[in-house]
Amino acid sequence: MQTNSSPTPIVSIPPAIAPPTNWPTSRNRVLLVDDDVSLLKVMRRVLEAHGFEVVSANVNEALKHIAMTIEPFEVLISDLHMPGHADGLIVANAMRQSNPKAITVVMSGYPDMTEAAATILLQADHILLKPIEFQPLIALIREKLASRALPRTKDTTETVATILERTGSIIIAQWLKRVEGNEDLARIALTVEERTGHLPRLMQDLVHRLRQPQSLECGRIDSSFARKHGALRRKQGYSVALIVEESRMLQVSIFQILQNNLKRADFSQLLMNVMVIADEVDWQLTQAVRCYVDLRRPVEPQAA
Repeated sequence: MQTNSSPTPIVSIPPAIAPPTNWPTSRNRVLLVDDDVSLLKVMRRVLEAHGFEVVSANVNEALKHIAMTIEPFEVLISDLHMPGHADGLIVANAMRQSNPKAITVVMSGYPDMTEAAATILLQADHILLKPIEFQPLIALIREKLASRALPRTKDTTETVATILERTGSIIIAQWLKRVEGNEDLARIALTVEERTGHLPRLMQDLVHRLRQPQSLECGRIDSSFARKHGALRRKQGYSVALIVEESRMLQVSIFQILQNNLKRADFSQLLMNVMVIADEVDWQLTQAVRCYVDLRRPVEPQAA
């Protein structure tokens, strides 16, 4: 005789937890990040049932939300591996840069987190192991929100320099995604550190120049760091064309961030700022390529 049986649900949605009497009445915004679509749907339903306003996303979508959202997120809940080993830390770091007050929770399916815990907690407030128990998660978020009493910040105008300083890690992460998607560049096997090691200093120099009196005729500074980058790329097997392509991708990543933040940007100097950005990135590229080319020239023998 055949019997009908229903499969046991993988995740059960707990009943709503009654909020404390001092709980704010506004809906706190949560950014929920995972590459598991089914888990995203379940977690979103649970969080919304407990009064949260939830935006669910994958890694790339999350970075865009963090960069362009006018109304900040109070909470980030992100998987650690999606599918890249450190994708969750990239998102957590981006949130830390954009909104340091946000509560940041990372989830991991790996029980042995002892060695990595210290590194992860530099970017996140809490580490939770999968499968997630929802009631402790909700209680944790409510406790932290109540203790921080996050005010909702109003839209404020920012200079281009401030926007780039605030979103520097997001720019680097988006640049890295573009580079890894380029067959010729991806063919050169490098670690993330080897690939991106020059960018924090380049962004620092760019922000510094943007904060000086704006001019295309002055402000350029000879950079030993840019020259060392050109020499390093030659040792790593780059062609000049690939160095140029990386620089082009950097400008695209920077301008994409500015596009996402137009509502925040100070328009009084925006056009000049854009020209200065292009000029500075090209100037850094010029110095790197000059050093690259000089290293290829044969040394002239000295006269006896």
